Amino acid sequence: MRFAEDVKVVRRLLHILPLSAVALVFATGAAGGIGPGKKAPPPNAVLPAISGTAQTGKTMTATTGTWSGQTSGFAFRWLRCDSAGAVCAPIAGQTASTHLIASSEAGSRLRVAVTALSRNGNALATSAATARITAPASPPPRSTQQNGRFGFAAGGNIQNLSTTDLARYRSQMAQTTPSARSLMLGRGDGAQQIWAREFGAPTGTTTRDVSEASQAKLVTDSYTQLKSWSWAGPGLFYSYHDNGTNTTDVEQNFGIVHYDWTPKLAYTAYQAAAVAG
Repeated sequence: MRFAEDVKVVRRLLHILPLSAVALVFATGAAGGIGPGKKAPPPNAVLPAISGTAQTGKTMTATTGTWSGQTSGFAFRWLRCDSAGAVCAPIAGQTASTHLIASSEAGSRLRVAVTALSRNGNALATSAATARITAPASPPPRSTQQNGRFGFAAGGNIQNLSTTDLARYRSQMAQTTPSARSLMLGRGDGAQQIWAREFGAPTGTTTRDVSEASQAKLVTDSYTQLKSWSWAGPGLFYSYHDNGTNTTDVEQNFGIVHYDWTPKLAYTAYQAAAVAG
């Protein structure tokens, strides 16, 4: 009897153990994430793209690209790459769909990395590199227009034009590096004239002022020099009439005639220059 009961117990164990093993397999599969119904992150179908002018100061815009499946949103990360577009690093704080190109990015290329967000997991796709970032061309120099001064942005300003200063403004026009003339030639504008749009000297009593004789010589020497340059246009002297009688106010004493309309020595010099043509 004892033997028969032991046989029955063994048969029951043989029947239960396979069922337990199957249950264990299903339990292990569910815990490991390989059970039925699990979905993958959305795959990318078309890479993100960047549009805009690859130049400092310009704004570039990125698309999200095209993704299969459902997405809940997108995250952007702009990348600065080397000149070949191969080695890239994230640009701090640039996580919008647009990017204003900084001057420090000249010579590099840009990419954008787009992350597609999904409840099934996130997926990443990176755009092709842009063209190399260029810097805009420098604008041509503009003439300065300041009382008692003559010059161009390329050569700086010259103060206190006395007779000894003529060589200094002559140098600005044609001899400094860069001079106004050399800049014009370098930009293919050699046929264009350069105008002396404003020059002069005050005749008051401050340290900035000159004598009337020096002012007259400035008129004569300036127009003689301008006529010697084939590329020089008109020279506009500042100014015709003193606008006050206070000799300690520089701005009141630039005229070639006094406030009471009596002529200074420069008036006669100006007449002579006009007659000479």
